[in-house]
Amino acid sequence: MTATTGRAIHERQSPQIHADGTVTFYFSLNPRVAPTLETVDARQLRISSFNEPRVSVVGTFNGWDPYMNRLRGPDTDGFYSIRLSVPRGPHYYYFMIDGQRVLDPLNSLRGRDLQTGTLVSRMTVERR
Repeated sequence: MTATTGRAIHERQSPQIHADGTVTFYFSLNPRVAPTLETVDARQLRISSFNEPRVSVVGTFNGWDPYMNRLRGPDTDGFYSIRLSVPRGPHYYYFMIDGQRVLDPLNSLRGRDLQTGTLVSRMTVERR
C-alpha cells in the first residue's frame, strides 16, 4: 500500500484519460507492479536490468518521437509519469526505456501499429 493514497501500488492505472482530453501515463520499475516487461517484439526483460533509466512515452500522438515526451520521476511510490494533451481518437504507443521499446505493463489493451505491424499498447481518447 502507498503511504499517500492507502491503495495498493499495482492499482494505479495507465493511461489515465481525463475529461479535458489530457492523458497521464504511468510507468514503474517496481517488481510488484510487473516483475518483467514485455517488449514490442515479445521479448521479456527483467526489471532489475534497469538502473536509473530514461523513460519516454512514444506514440501516434507525438509522431513516434522517442525524445519528445520524457516521463518525470520516480515519485515516492516508484512511478514515472507525464500528463499530455492528446487529440481525440484511437492511439497506439509504447514506453522507451534506455533504448528498449516496452509495452505498458499497466494497460492490457494491445494492437498493431498500422504502418509497421509492431505490437503496441493502445488507448482511445474521448473528450466530453
